[in-house]
Amino acid sequence: MTRKLHTRTVQKSDGRDLTFYGWKEHERPVVADLPPLEASALPYKRWHPLRHEWVSYAGARQGRTFFPDAASCPLCPAKQDGLTEIPSDDFEMAVFENRFPAFRLDAGDAELVGGDEPAIGRCEVVVFSADHGGSLGGQSVERIELLFELWARQARQMMDEHGLKCVLPYESRGEEIGVTLHHPHGQIYGFGFVPDLLMKSAEAQKAAP
Repeated sequence: MTRKLHTRTVQKSDGRDLTFYGWKEHERPVVADLPPLEASALPYKRWHPLRHEWVSYAGARQGRTFFPDAASCPLCPAKQDGLTEIPSDDFEMAVFENRFPAFRLDAGDAELVGGDEPAIGRCEVVVFSADHGGSLGGQSVERIELLFELWARQARQMMDEHGLKCVLPYESRGEEIGVTLHHPHGQIYGFGFVPDLLMKSAEAQKAAP
């Protein structure tokens, strides 16, 4: 039996879009979410002379949420006693633009110095479940199928609507790699360029017999 995918897009208080994904229609009321942040410096790229690659710098990420308890988790459903990133009290899966992005579509407006370049791209957060516990590996087969549908649609949107050249989805898990939120989630990075590592991998594949 083929399931029907349902999506519902709403606009957050700061203008970012949030899309609910599910095998059922999302009909829960939309409520208030986190208030807008003050304007911050736009991200940029700087050439690393020793590594011979571009490195991104995003000072705004220093203000991101660090290790909140479950009651204060910004990825949980909306609560009566506190605002979160999700403007609903329940959902299957949700995706929205990162509040503290390393790449932005409007990065071309950044004030640059020397040979710096704008870090053009888009960073999205994917919340795998309304449940604060667990991980991607513990999700049901149906939910994994939903995630693949979400990845495919968001990737097409990044490339077709925003003109980005490379899209990388992944699970954010483990403090060892810099994760600061324990709620099961992932990210989707859309780049305005193809990162050197991926370019080298593609070239090696083409050269292989």
